[in-house]
Amino acid sequence: MRKNVKQPDAQIFGMGYGQLFTLLTLYALAHGGIFLILNAIFWDDWTIYNASSSTILSIFTMDGSILAWIGHLHIALLAVGPWLYRVLTFILMFISGLLIWKIMERDEWIGLEERFSITLLFLVLPFNWARIALIDFPYILCYFAFFMAWYCMGKNRILALGFFLISFNTNSMLVFFALPIADSYFRDNKALDLNSILKWASRKLDFIALPFAYWIVKQVYYRPYGLYAGYNEHFSLRNLVMCPFSMALDSTRLQINAVLFICLIAFCLLVLKKPENSPNKSGSIYMLLAGTAALLFGVFPYCILGLTPTFFDWSSRHQLLFSLGVAVLLTYLLKYFSTESRRLALVIMVAGSIAISIQTYYELSLDWCKQREIMALIAQNDQIRKAQVVVFDDHTDNARQRVYRFYEWNALMKHALGDERRLGLNQRDLDKFTQGGLDAYFVDAFSADHFVRMPNQSSISVLIDYADESAKESTVRAVRGIQGKASYKLVVRTSPRS
Repeated sequence: MRKNVKQPDAQIFGMGYGQLFTLLTLYALAHGGIFLILNAIFWDDWTIYNASSSTILSIFTMDGSILAWIGHLHIALLAVGPWLYRVLTFILMFISGLLIWKIMERDEWIGLEERFSITLLFLVLPFNWARIALIDFPYILCYFAFFMAWYCMGKNRILALGFFLISFNTNSMLVFFALPIADSYFRDNKALDLNSILKWASRKLDFIALPFAYWIVKQVYYRPYGLYAGYNEHFSLRNLVMCPFSMALDSTRLQINAVLFICLIAFCLLVLKKPENSPNKSGSIYMLLAGTAALLFGVFPYCILGLTPTFFDWSSRHQLLFSLGVAVLLTYLLKYFSTESRRLALVIMVAGSIAISIQTYYELSLDWCKQREIMALIAQNDQIRKAQVVVFDDHTDNARQRVYRFYEWNALMKHALGDERRLGLNQRDLDKFTQGGLDAYFVDAFSADHFVRMPNQSSISVLIDYADESAKESTVRAVRGIQGKASYKLVVRTSPRS
C-alpha cells in the first residue's frame, strides 16, 4: 500500500504562501492607513512641496547630503506626486521584513516559529509612524538598502558594499552596521579569539573599512552648514543617561481604543495559527544577546545626540531602528510560554500594535482634513490677508499630539492666499522672532520669501477652535471611539504684541 506522504507547502521567499499571506495581511492592517493620506502634506514636507528645484537642492546641499542626492531624489518623486512616496514606503518597509526573514534563515539557532514571530513583530510594531512624512523617505530608502546589503553579504560582495554605502546616508546606520558585521563573523567562526578575529578581518577588510571611509569623506567634504550648521554634532553622555527615562515616560502616554483592540484580538486569533513546532530553546542565549545588541545599537546613535525616540510628534522618526531589537527580545520571552499561551501573547502584542497604528493613521487623516479646512478659512479672511504677522493660537487637537511649526502656518497661508508676504507664528515663537532668531528663515523653503521685518508691522492673533463645542470631547484622539471629522473656526483677535 502506498503511504500518504505530506507534500511540502509551496513556498515563495523561503516561506509558505500561508505565512506570506498572514504577514502581508497583518502588515496591511497595521500600515494600510497610509493610503488614506496619499497626497497629504505634513511638517517639514512643506519646505519641499511646490518648492523650486533650486530651493530643494539648496536645502540638501546645506544639510550635508553627499552630492545633494537627497535633493535630486525629492525632485524626481515630487514630479510624480506625494502619493508615490507613500506607496514606495509601504512596499519597501514590507520588503525589509522579508529580507529579515531571509537573513535569519542562515542562523541555525533561530527556529521556524521564532523566525515568523520576529518577522511579524518587525513589520507591525508601532514604531516610527513618522515614516509617512515625505521628508523622511530617504530614511526609509536607507533602511531598505541596509537590510538588502545585509542579505547580500556572502552572496554578492559588490552589491552588499554598494547597498551599505547607500544606507550610511542615514548616519545611525554607521552604528547599526555592527550587527551584520557580528552576524557575518559568528557565521564563519564559532569562537571569539584574537587569531580568528584577525583572519576573518583580513578577508572582510573592505566591509570593516567602509563606514570609516564614509565618515571621513562626510566630515571633510560634506559637513552641514548655513541653517544646518552643527546638525547632529552635539554629543552628550548626559543625553545618553536620561534618554531611557524619557522614553519610558513617553510610552506611558500611549492609549488604545478598547473596542478596536478587542476586535483585532478576535481577528488575530483567526489568522495566527497555533504553533506547530516547539521553540528552539538551545538558541535562547544567542537570541537574548542579539536582541539586546540590536536594541542598543538602534537607540545609541539617537540618545547620544539627545534625540529622544518617542511615540508622539515627529520625534518618532528616531525610532527607525527599534523594530528589530524589540521583535527579537519579545520573541525570546515568548519561548518560555506554553504553546497556547505563546500564541495568545503574540496575538495580544500584534493586536495592540495594529490598534495603535490604525489610530495613528486615523489621526493623520483628520489632521490633513484640518489643514485643508484651515486653508479654506484663511482664504476667506480679509484680516489675515492684510496682516503681516499672524500669531496662531491653536486650541484643537493634532495627530499624535504634534505642534504645527511656524513654517507650517506660513505654508498654509501661502497656499490659501497665493503669496509669501506674511509670517505665521506660535505664541512661543514671539520672543525668538522679536530678537531676530527667525530672520534666517525668511526664505522660499519656509514659505516666507517675501516677508520683510519692519517696525510697527500689522499683527493679529488668530484663535483656532472647534465650530462645534461638543467636538472638544472627541476630535482626533480616536481613543474614546471613531468619530467623524471636526469643523473648525478662526477667530481674529488683537495680537498681544505688535
